[in-house]
Amino acid sequence: FAAKDQQDRLARLIVESIQKSGDKYADAAKYDKAADFYLRVPKESPDAKVGAQAMMNAGVMYEKAKEPEDAADVYLDLAERYDRTAPDIAEKAAFSAGQVYEKVIYYERAAKAYELVVDKFGKGSRAPDALFNAGLLRQALGQNDKAIAHYKEYAKLNDRVYKQSVN
Repeated sequence: FAAKDQQDRLARLIVESIQKSGDKYADAAKYDKAADFYLRVPKESPDAKVGAQAMMNAGVMYEKAKEPEDAADVYLDLAERYDRTAPDIAEKAAFSAGQVYEKVIYYERAAKAYELVVDKFGKGSRAPDALFNAGLLRQALGQNDKAIAHYKEYAKLNDRVYKQSVN
């Protein structure tokens, strides 16, 4: 494995092996172990999309293991780490963190996760929903100034989208 192409092949085989181990544990409903394997992939693979997808899989495994805080932590880490190199997956992860926190009634954390979607991925497909959800959560938390700001931005965003679709 001294040659560059052989080194690349070995690295790919290691990553595939780790992923297969994660899949095996996921199929056996051993979600914590599956997550552990998926989280090893970004350390072994230089490919951002492969690393980001493996972290997304780990987050899903933590959700299935009923460990929402671990799931949200992984999603937020993914969103921060891969915001430029795998933005589609990173945006989805940040939105998923908001959903997970919302399900377990951590409204402050959920609002921050949705705001992260807007701040980092403002032109992404999930930004309008994230902005609206953040507004609802800020309103529920009694943070009316923030809620109003989110609703105003949501209205502007929808107005722009509407005008673009009419033209």
